Amino acid sequence: MKVNIQYSIELDEIPEKVREFLQGGSASLADIVHDIDDIVSCMKGSFSIEKALEQIDKVRRDLANIDHTMLDCTEILHGYQKALVQLRENKETTQVDPAETLQTFNIEKYSEQLKALSALSNSMENLTEGNHDNETRNEEIEEG
Repeated sequence: MKVNIQYSIELDEIPEKVREFLQGGSASLADIVHDIDDIVSCMKGSFSIEKALEQIDKVRRDLANIDHTMLDCTEILHGYQKALVQLRENKETTQVDPAETLQTFNIEKYSEQLKALSALSNSMENLTEGNHDNETRNEEIEEG
C-alpha cells in the first residue's frame, strides 16, 4: 500500500533530494534489467511457467514503483518551480520606486482630504440652508 508522506527541507535542498530519488530509481531499474535477463535465461529449454509469471509480475510491480518515484519527482519539481516563480515575483514587487510610493501616498492623502472637505462643505451648506429657512420662518412669525 502506497502512502504519501510530508517533511520539510530548505528550498535550495530540493534539487539534491530529487537527484537522490532519481538515483534510487536508476538503481532499481538496473536490478529490473537483471531480473528480466534472468527470466529470459530461464525460459530457454524447459521452464516453469508459474515461476516465469511470478518473476514477470515482480518486474511489473518494481516498474510501477519506479513510475511512482518518477511521478513524485515530477510533482516535487513542479512545486519547486512554482516556489521559485513566487519568490521572483515577490522580489520584483518589493523593489518599488520610493518616489512612486510617495506619489501614491500623496495622492491618496489628498484624495482623502478632498473628500473630507467636500463632506464639510455639504454640511455647511445644509446648516446655512437650515438657518436661512429658520430666519424666514422667524420673519414670518414676527410679521404675522
